[in-house]
Order: sequence, then structure tokens, then C-alpha cells
Amino acid sequence: MATISLSFSDTAFRRGSARNKFDLLLGVEGTLQLAVGDRLVYSEPMFPVVELRHALASWLRCADSDFEFISMESDEPGLLWFRQQPSGRWRAGSIHQDDIAVTELNLPAVEAGCYRFIEAVDQWVRENLGVEVEDVLGADDV
Repeated sequence: MATISLSFSDTAFRRGSARNKFDLLLGVEGTLQLAVGDRLVYSEPMFPVVELRHALASWLRCADSDFEFISMESDEPGLLWFRQQPSGRWRAGSIHQDDIAVTELNLPAVEAGCYRFIEAVDQWVRENLGVEVEDVLGADDV
């Protein structure tokens, strides 16, 4: 079964206060990588990983429609997307992707990749900034 991996590296906090919602959302930047199976589909430096984490958490509450990430700091929709295909399975990609991901995934595989990313972001924020993402962004977040 194909898997999806969302990961980040070279991460830094570039804003004023980690306890401010907008500083936390936009201030944690890292190199984002999206892989489907063993194929790297997209890599982007200085990506707002907490903002993506927040958007994914919102989408996961009712993941029955397409996901399209739009950052507050970008005019371009689709920096990262998950789209349901006519087969009922899902594809992952980006408007800036390096490679075309033709592999279709089942929804549980997409959700599992998103949950792993959320957990990794939460851990990075906790260990490096000393705050809990949920405490700053609100309890309605995953």
C-alpha cells in the first residue's frame, strides 16, 4: 500500500512571540518535503509548517472533500493539495511540484501522513519554543 510522507527540516522560528497566534502560525519555517511512496514530489524551503499543520488539522475533522493549502503569506492557492480522483482514491501534489505523483492513495493513508506531520510539528514547537500548539491556536485544533 502506498504511503504519504510530509516532513520538514532546517526549521527556525522567525517571529516575535511563540505565544502569539499569528507569530506561531507564520513564524515557524522549515524545508517542507512531500513524498508519495519513495518518490519526492515537492520540496520547498521557508515553508510555514505550523500554518500547514493548522490547516491539515481543520481538514481532518471532515476529510471528505479536497484539501488545498493557501498560506496567508502567498497569493497562490494549492501550495499543497490532496484531491480525490474519479476512482475514489486520492492524489497528493503541489502547484510547484518537482515530479508528478501518479500514485493514488486511500484516504486512511493520506490521513495517517497528515497526523504524523501534525505530531512532528507539535513536538518541534514543544521542544524548541516551550509552548503547546493547541494552547496557542485554540482547543478546537487537533
